[in-house]
Amino acid sequence: MSTTNRGKKIIIIGFSSIIILFLIYGRYQDPIVFTPSAMESIQRIALGFYITMIISIGGIGFGIYKYQKNKVEKQGKDILTIIAVVTSNFKSRKIFVVSFIGYGIFFSLVSGTLVYQPEINFVTHYGATIPSGFIAHVVMVPGYMAKIIIYLTEHVGLQIIPSNLILQIIVSYLVAINSAIAVNAYSISNKGRKYE
Repeated sequence: MSTTNRGKKIIIIGFSSIIILFLIYGRYQDPIVFTPSAMESIQRIALGFYITMIISIGGIGFGIYKYQKNKVEKQGKDILTIIAVVTSNFKSRKIFVVSFIGYGIFFSLVSGTLVYQPEINFVTHYGATIPSGFIAHVVMVPGYMAKIIIYLTEHVGLQIIPSNLILQIIVSYLVAINSAIAVNAYSISNKGRKYE
């Protein structure tokens, strides 16, 4: 089996696992399930959900790496090969990482994953212990269940919602790829101008 096929299979398995996780955990959204006696079991299920989701995201990342590596080695003429080749050099990887992290932080602030509230003291308003964290169960549509709330300081915290986390990773990845391609294209056009 070629590395390209292996990479594709890993990516498909990762995304399929995440979809199945959301569907299975969605069954626990009925308010009747949230009885005091069931809360400990639901906490364990939520923890398992997050661990499996992180493993699936890691698998997708590994699959993309394998897929891209194979595209670079084969040197084909399709658009995915061109993107893989353009983003495979050291400078492009550096730009990719910086863009991925930078946009990830920006997206975290905009989406409410990273919470900064200078006017509210988490200890006073919510009775939080600093630092601390817990899994909060929210009865909503699938994707918003079992959010993780972490209090880092009196005014800074994290509110991790599974669907937002996945969306944040996907959008940050796409922005980072675009940034790496744009900088590479700009460098090539500058070199072309020097030789004219």
